[in-house]
Amino acid sequence: MYKGKIKCETLKSIRKRIADVNDIPYEPIVCKHQGDCMGTCPACESEMRYIENQLNIRKLAGKEIKIDRLASDLVCTEKEHITGKHGTVVVEFIVERDGSISYIEVVQGIDPIFDEEAIFIIQKMNKFKPALNNDGRPYRSRFRLPILFDLSEK
Repeated sequence: MYKGKIKCETLKSIRKRIADVNDIPYEPIVCKHQGDCMGTCPACESEMRYIENQLNIRKLAGKEIKIDRLASDLVCTEKEHITGKHGTVVVEFIVERDGSISYIEVVQGIDPIFDEEAIFIIQKMNKFKPALNNDGRPYRSRFRLPILFDLSEK
């Protein structure tokens, strides 16, 4: 049995927070699925693509994209699943010659929900400055980034 409902509600909450802080009009679709599920469905995927497209539009318009600290401030309706969880998700990726990011993978995770959020955060980051060789030409390089999550009650 999957903990799909918890995952679904958590991801909806994350999408809603991202939309709110970036002034993106968004109202999550109410899930009508009966029983447990995998946590994603075509409706969830559609919502995610909508948020991604809106963030890309903001980025192309030169507007700031705000996603920092959203996951660490996350409040889930199923608090017993994530309350008290904390740790660092280590994400590794390639910075391409043009500064874009590719081949993102979690090398040290703490929970599938946080691992997915860490990947989402990396995907939405602005381009990096690529590494330069001795001739001053850019080259592909591997980058490792730790992302701290702390949902312990204070």
